[in-house]
Amino acid sequence: IISNENLQIDEEVFCLPNLKKLEIENTPIKKIPDAILNCERLYHLSVYSCVKNFEISPEVGNLSKLDYLELSGKGIKNINFEFTNLKNLKDLIISNTSITEIPDSICECFKLNSLIINDSPVKELPVNIGNLKALYKLDLEYTNISKLRRSISNLKKLEYLYIPETVNVPLIFE
Repeated sequence: IISNENLQIDEEVFCLPNLKKLEIENTPIKKIPDAILNCERLYHLSVYSCVKNFEISPEVGNLSKLDYLELSGKGIKNINFEFTNLKNLKDLIISNTSITEIPDSICECFKLNSLIINDSPVKELPVNIGNLKALYKLDLEYTNISKLRRSISNLKKLEYLYIPETVNVPLIFE
C-alpha cells in the first residue's frame, strides 16, 4: 500500500514482476505509467487520487490477471483503457470520480460479479450490460443515470440492484 501525500514514486516501482497487490492512496503521483504492464502477476489494483487530471495508462487493460479494480477520487476523469483483456476481472468499483462514461468493452468481462459505480457522474450504462451473466451486484448510487437498459433483464444472477433516485421508475427500461 502506497499512501503518503509527499511521497514521490519512481516508475521502477511499476517494474516488479511478482507484485500481486497495489493500492495507491493520497499520493502526488499524477499517473499510472505504461510500466504497470511489467507487474504481470498483479491481481488487485486500487487507486485513490485527487490529483487533477490523473492519468491511467492504457496498459492497465492488459493486466490479464487483474480480478479487482478500484478507481476512486475526483482526479480520475476517464477510463482510457479497454476491458477486453481483463478476462479475470470480478470486481470493479468506480467511486467518487469525475468519470462520465463506462466503456462498452466492460461487457466483455464475463466473470464480473460486482459492478459498483457510485458518487460519479456516469450518465448511462453500456449498451450490452446484459452480457455480464455472472453479475450479482449492480450498485449505481449517486450517478446521473436516468434509465436502465432493457438488456439488464438478462442478468439472471443479479441479487442486488441499487437504482438511483434519478431513475424515473415508470421509465426504468428504455
